[in-house]
Amino acid sequence: QTMSLGEWSSGYDYAAVETPSMVLLMGSSADVNSQGFLRTKGTGSFNLGTNNSNDLTIVNGGKVGIGTTAPNKALDVVSSGTTELSIRSTTSVGDSALLFGNVDDTYQASIFYDASAQSLNLRGYNNTTRLTIANGGEITGTKVQGNSAVPGASKILKSNTSGYTYASWINTVSGSTTATPNRIYVSNDAFIRYMTLAQFRTSVADQTKFCSPPTRVFNYSGNRSVNSQYSRTFPSTIGGVSLSGAKAIIINLAVRSGGNSYFVAWKYGETLPGISLINLVPNVIGNVQATVPMDTSRRIRYMFGSSAGNLTIFDVIGVVF
Repeated sequence: QTMSLGEWSSGYDYAAVETPSMVLLMGSSADVNSQGFLRTKGTGSFNLGTNNSNDLTIVNGGKVGIGTTAPNKALDVVSSGTTELSIRSTTSVGDSALLFGNVDDTYQASIFYDASAQSLNLRGYNNTTRLTIANGGEITGTKVQGNSAVPGASKILKSNTSGYTYASWINTVSGSTTATPNRIYVSNDAFIRYMTLAQFRTSVADQTKFCSPPTRVFNYSGNRSVNSQYSRTFPSTIGGVSLSGAKAIIINLAVRSGGNSYFVAWKYGETLPGISLINLVPNVIGNVQATVPMDTSRRIRYMFGSSAGNLTIFDVIGVVF
């Protein structure tokens, strides 16, 4: 095997170190700022390494492998342990970005870390933020699409500090993804609500079935002990509406107590809530309409607080699914 030092090609005054398989070219007498090269002469791969092993490989065609001698992507990083691709600012609070796109930056996209907001942003066309993961884990986006249960809808998932996950979607006019939304749906456990451009209501026609006729399912004039929890199981069908799969019951409530008291009703199996449905004065019937969550066996819990009760009436007017 031979190695030559000198002019690599006739007419080009490069300083060259050449073997039959590779060539190292540095500089040119015609232009001191000319490029330098380190490359193979044939189609074989080029390798750099330490400790007599290959750490970086460039195969014919330009694909680069780190930890692999057979890269199948433009950049292929392989490790038997932890693999880290680090993109950092030179300051401890600087922004960082991993950019994607072509030679025209107009089509640039990125994974961008916003140091001031401590958030991670996914940016799409024209490098516009489409999805943000906040420091506390909250995910927000201009359009996070879920399943197709609501055609042409955008879905957003947001975790609340209470531990609940709220799923919401925007139903646009005629299913168009660009038209002004006419309804915003929010589901939270048994409660399904929507807001139109004109009003906010506590039920939705396609999620609530109204009993025809409304039906009295409970009328009890006996005493109920103070701070004692009682349960009630609703029938499988009320006013022509099957309760199979129902999440909540809508009731006209009438209750009475012998002293200053309050009445509370809640989903069977859950803890006593910290708010009441109605506050009571002695021996006066209190009336209120309420939506109360049920468990899968159509059960709720109820209680008189502060003073014993002596009247409990449930008139069911609707069922929420």
